[in-house]
Amino acid sequence: MICALPESIFWRPEHDASVLALRAQPANRRDRDTLDLAALPCPLTVLKEADDHEYVIIGTRPFRIRLAVTGASVLAGPVRFQYELAGLRSVETTARTLLRLLALARLHRMPRALFHSERRAARWAMQLRVLDALAMGASQRDIAISIFGERRVREEWLGRSDSMRLYVQRLVRSARLMAHNKYGMLLR
Repeated sequence: MICALPESIFWRPEHDASVLALRAQPANRRDRDTLDLAALPCPLTVLKEADDHEYVIIGTRPFRIRLAVTGASVLAGPVRFQYELAGLRSVETTARTLLRLLALARLHRMPRALFHSERRAARWAMQLRVLDALAMGASQRDIAISIFGERRVREEWLGRSDSMRLYVQRLVRSARLMAHNKYGMLLR
């Protein structure tokens, strides 16, 4: 199934280490070392650029594989892949994507066991909410109300313990740091 999903965001490998760069060569259907992405039973989104580059998303959130393909089109039938792995810092992330693609080719379904949930995702989501609130002029107390509720903030904000205020202050600091780092930490 080939479609263009409005949620699709394509990344280049130099900006996101989880994007696997590869070169595709046309192949014979009888060759067992090939893959026909269009024949897989999961959504396939392809962005074709004028310079014969294709950016591919296989699957949907949170189980998706991102590829940057040169050479033959992945939409033209079976292809044989040559993988481009480079570097030391990012190769582990790229190799994880390669393992997912290999499992997908073998199983003909998304290898869900190879997708681990990010422990920090809830914190990052909270930081993004805080950045939005700050951009709209919210105070730290307003942010606390959105997190803990008005009644609890009214009771604890100026209470015996300053833990709630300190928590919100740390959250604001970490959200600003994340924004200052251009959100790159979310892509590692």
